[in-house]
Amino acid sequence: MIGRIRILLFCLLCFYSATAQESRNKKPKAFEVWVKLHNTPDIPKGMLFAVGDSSIILAGSAGDTVLRAYNISTIEMLKIRRSKSIIRGTIFGLTIGTVGGVVIANSIPGGLDFLTIPVSSAAGLGFGLLGAGIGILAGSVKDRIPIKHNYDNLNKYRGNLQDYSFQQEKAAVKHRFEHRWSAGACVGMSFAQDEFASDLPDEGYAGMVMSGLGLKINAGYRLTKIIGVNLSFFNNSFGVNNSDNTSSWDVTAVLVSPVISLPVSRKIRFDLAPGIGYAGTTLLEGEEFILNGEGFAMHVNGSLVFNYSKRWFASAGAGYFLSNLKYQEGGDGSARTLNIELGLAYKFGKKDF
Repeated sequence: MIGRIRILLFCLLCFYSATAQESRNKKPKAFEVWVKLHNTPDIPKGMLFAVGDSSIILAGSAGDTVLRAYNISTIEMLKIRRSKSIIRGTIFGLTIGTVGGVVIANSIPGGLDFLTIPVSSAAGLGFGLLGAGIGILAGSVKDRIPIKHNYDNLNKYRGNLQDYSFQQEKAAVKHRFEHRWSAGACVGMSFAQDEFASDLPDEGYAGMVMSGLGLKINAGYRLTKIIGVNLSFFNNSFGVNNSDNTSSWDVTAVLVSPVISLPVSRKIRFDLAPGIGYAGTTLLEGEEFILNGEGFAMHVNGSLVFNYSKRWFASAGAGYFLSNLKYQEGGDGSARTLNIELGLAYKFGKKDF
């Protein structure tokens, strides 16, 4: 266990040191902005071109030479989102959903060997459409910046506005507001490292299927850009060999994890989350509980996180789970699994870093 953790840490640090160098000059990106004025019902729209000392400057497009300036004294609210974010969200959600659907279809406990191609296709299509819908929703979300015709509010959010500005600012403001809370889910494949129990009361037991479906629900909070904390609900399901698909193993856990983030760029980071918690394992035959085990659990997870908008981020990760169990029916056991997962999370709540 300790050896695997050291190897994971070494690999993450090596990758981070090799990729963490980022150009000082960011590539200009276009962000659409809607300007709500307090003295007129009109809502001007355009590309955020620059942030002035006391004004917001809009352009029609990246190559437009006609600029429009709006003084802070007239602005009530700014709503901003990345140009073509709905298209990007649709493509991203469709891709993640399709891949996730195929993974789920091939991870259902008990196996679907005789239906792998049609079930995988149907699951990929269904989850792909669901992912596209979520992507459209994610891409349509706008960041709201309350100016309230107040110069102090402009300075408070100046760092965020400079991130959106097409024109790179010479005097960049480091301080900015970030979304610190997040909630999301991960789905993927789980691989058992051995049987969860060695002394089974059922003589007809044929052994567990060693690959299954993994699900995880997360809630997180960022203390700083480098340090955070996660609360996770973890569930893995495995079938039983030669069964009629009414028998299954389940391992569930509630885990608390500190999160150490290694930023690669403004949008990409590595998260390392070593967690502890309490786990429960059950062997079900139909609706009857054959075995019930409980015990202390550990989980180490490493994820590559991509912030594809101010509100949403996706992740791809791998983790190692270990729990030592005491069974109510008698005997001990150990639940050990390796997990590969894809995740999607939503960020909310603002606070200054």
